[in-house]
Amino acid sequence: MKDAARQRLAMRVLAALRAVVGRRLSGLSFGLLRVGGTLESADLSRGDVCFGGELILAFGEGASVHVTWDENAGWEHHFSVQARSTSAFRADALAAVDASRVAPWSGYVGSVLERAHVLGLDGVPHVLELEFEDAALWVGDGHRGEWGDGDDLVVVTERPQTLGARLERLVVVESREK
Repeated sequence: MKDAARQRLAMRVLAALRAVVGRRLSGLSFGLLRVGGTLESADLSRGDVCFGGELILAFGEGASVHVTWDENAGWEHHFSVQARSTSAFRADALAAVDASRVAPWSGYVGSVLERAHVLGLDGVPHVLELEFEDAALWVGDGHRGEWGDGDDLVVVTERPQTLGARLERLVVVESREK
């Protein structure tokens, strides 16, 4: 039963990513929870953020992907990462912070998402490695400095040393143009 549920969870992440791989990024925002969600401006300029809410990646032709954490009650991995074409939150629950013009995030805007790797543990997705033309982003559930099984979203612009070898590559989504 758990294996089937884990597979469904991974397939939902895969479906959201398939819809945007091969498209050009037009905007990048952080949707902060209005209750308890803070994001320091210093965090934005460092390219290493941890917050409650979701990362919103906008692509051409109205396509988008919203990445946040998901709760898996009763599982050994209580939390995981999720990716969706729409927000996982009520419209009034988030305050958007547009980072499209803030370095280092602005460097991704205008770039094509060429490949997405879903990394996980025991079949549960925890981290997305998003490869753009000239750079990559790592997005996952966890806490600052820790990846996996957490109710915050961690987003970094440099490959984290803390990913370690314990995470396995669950699936890779590539652009059809490659």
